[in-house]
This record gives sequence, C-alpha cells and structure tokens, in this order.
Amino acid sequence: MNTPKSQKVQFGVFEVDLATGELRKAGTKVKLQDQPFQILSALLERPGEIVSREDLRQKIWRDDTFIDFDQGLSKAVNKIREALGDSADNPRFVETLARRGYRFIAPVETECGSAVLAGSSSVAGPKQTRPSRRRIWVWLAASGVVLTIVLATGLWQIDVPRVVDVVQLTNDGTHKGSLAADGIRVIYGYEGSEVYSVPVSGGDPKRLPLPFLPNGRTRIRVSGYSPMGQQTLFLSAEKRQDSVCEMWLAGPGGDAARKVGELPSMNYSVALSPDANRLAIGLSDGVYIQSIATGERKRVQPMKSSTAVWWHPSGHSVGFLDRREEDSKTRAWQVNDDGTHLRRIVPEREQMQWRGRWSLDGKRFFYSSVEEGARNIEVFVRTEAGILGWLRKPVVTRLTAAGGLFEGWPTIDPVDPKRLYVAGWSTRAETMRYDRKTRN
Repeated sequence: MNTPKSQKVQFGVFEVDLATGELRKAGTKVKLQDQPFQILSALLERPGEIVSREDLRQKIWRDDTFIDFDQGLSKAVNKIREALGDSADNPRFVETLARRGYRFIAPVETECGSAVLAGSSSVAGPKQTRPSRRRIWVWLAASGVVLTIVLATGLWQIDVPRVVDVVQLTNDGTHKGSLAADGIRVIYGYEGSEVYSVPVSGGDPKRLPLPFLPNGRTRIRVSGYSPMGQQTLFLSAEKRQDSVCEMWLAGPGGDAARKVGELPSMNYSVALSPDANRLAIGLSDGVYIQSIATGERKRVQPMKSSTAVWWHPSGHSVGFLDRREEDSKTRAWQVNDDGTHLRRIVPEREQMQWRGRWSLDGKRFFYSSVEEGARNIEVFVRTEAGILGWLRKPVVTRLTAAGGLFEGWPTIDPVDPKRLYVAGWSTRAETMRYDRKTRN
C-alpha cells in the first residue's frame, strides 16, 4: 500500500499529526505515550495491511533493549485502544491477528484530501476483477431464497380467532355488568348489594362473601382483576347517588382486603394494572393513573367528560373511550402511561365502539360494537400479525352471531387465553295455549 504523503492523517473523529506526534479527538488533544504513538504511526502508514510483530520490533525496539517484547507490544497496543475507545473483541480501528501482527481497519483520509480505504492496495485502488459467472449465479440463488422467505413469512395468513363453542355459564336472569376471571371462576356484580362467582365450566353461582365492606354498602361493582397480583378490584358505595365510592383490593375469595382509595361517586370507571400496583381512572376532566402505594395521581389524557378505561397487558399504556364532536360516536383510544403516543385502537372501523380488552400478548383487541345498519351490540376482534404475516394489515372480524344482545365488555381468561367471557341477554319466545271458557 502507498504510504500517505501528508503528515496529518484523519480517521473518524480522530486526527494524527505524524510530525508533532499528537493525537486529537474532535480537536481535543488525547494523551498517548511515545511508544504507542510510534506503533499507531506504523499502522497508519500501511492502512489495511498486516504489520507483523517483527516489523514493529525492528522499527520501534532497538536490538540492545532488554525487555519482554511481547508483553511490551501488547501493553502499547492496549494504550492505543484506550486512547481511541477501541475494543480487541469488537475492533473499529486496530485489529489483532493472532501470532501475525496488527492491522488498521478504519478508512483513513490524508490532509491533502485523498482517501485510503482499509483493505485497498493503493489510493486509486486496484483494477477490479470481474466476478465469475458461477459466483453471480450463487449470489442470485441466495438472494432468491432470502426473498422467498421474507415474502412467505411476511404474507403469512393472519390467524384470526373464531368461535368454536359457546357455553352458557349462568341462568339466573340477573344483570351481570362487568366481569372478572381468574382462570377458575368468573366473578360478577354490578352495583347490586352482592357479588357472585361461577365456575368457568358453568354451574350454580355462589355468593362471594365480602366481610371487609362496611354495613350499608348496597352498591358493589367488580372493576378488575390482576392475574400477576391475584387481586380483584371492588368498588362500593352507599345507595345514595352522591355517596363517596371506596376502592378495595382483595385476594381470592375476598380475603386479605385493603382499601386503596376513594372517588367522589361510583359513576367513574376504574381499572387495575396487570401488576396490581396502579389504577387507571376515568374522571370528568381526563384519564388518570394512580399509584396504589403512594396515592399519587397523574393525568395522562385530558377529557371533557368521564370515560371508561382499561389497561394494556404490558402495563405501559391505557385504553379509553372518547366521543368526537364531528360524528358524536365513541371510539376506543390508547395512550402511553406517560401521556405520549395517543392513537386509535381500531382505526379500520368508523362504527361506534365500546370498551374492550386486549389478549395477553397484546396482538388481539376484543371489544363491543354495532355493525353498520344493525341495532344489536356484538363482540368484535381486531387481530394484528405476529412474526408470521408481518407485512399484512390488521384484520377486524365479528366474533358473535348477528342478533345478539351483549352488554359490558369482553373478559379474557388469564389461564386459558382462548376463552372469552361476555355478559348478555337471552331473549326467548314461547308458544302458549289459552282455553276459553264460557262464563255463566
């Protein structure tokens, strides 16, 4: 390789003055001892080439110098790397070739403006040889295989869930409202005086004892469940509409209960974070996140009225409903827990949307809505692609059959994520026979 004629050599943010023996980084002088600097100069004189250990010994160490040459050379190269912020394991400037020597591998530019690329044999570069036909075909074949894999995985059909079985869990005719599931049972209760649980396989509902609630708390709502913390969130208030609402956390069966806060009334939506450490609250002026440990409350999204809220399974964002003035339709939105990155959850649909739940992996969003031109509330799912199908757009499909009467919002089973629970009304028409009798 041709030796750079200029006395100043640049590489990256560094400049080396071979005449004065100075190393500078972005204009600031970097301390480098004489012997390491001589080694760096020797490498820069032959960028891209291997400078053998013997060449360095003859150039820098005198024959009458009585030291451990190998140890001295290694220490000097380490000094160079420290000055350049380089690494022997992942080198950017000085590369070690075991038992052979060292090579400067970064592009080098001289003061006169000529560039010397590490690995080239001269400034102008050698005459390039034409690649063989065999090499071209190998390259094309490999590119074709890679392209096929990319398209096959990117265009893979999205796995859209569908209903394969429907099981009616209760038949008591009571209003269910919000649901919570722990993998063993489904808990429900909406502003009534009692909370019930029913096995996930169905059966007779059982009243859930809640001895921690004060007497006179005639309105109780199941507001959420944390599978990580195994805690259920309850809201309770007296019968008066203006009474203060208390928020309680309790373990399975209502044990180990503790009060975690209060709200002005029971007309607000509250959701428990996946780790049971925070609450999302939809108040009249915005969406808030509250720490259960400290009680500190922070607004993450301003609102003009109270709204329903729910957590993303990651615990880093919150879903909520917002009604836009242009069409007066509520739609599902999502915002990060620091108040950033506001976006719609189901931008593919313009129909009115109600609250929903994400699947445990966050790829599916189950929510309640109404088909265009229909009157009944149904359950829909928006499915995003995973690793397979990453080129495809999300798909929105209806899960329930047309003509349903659903209320509340879907709930995912934390143990079996393929199970979905939803409350609804079942209408039934019966044929009756009346025997008319003649009155005397």
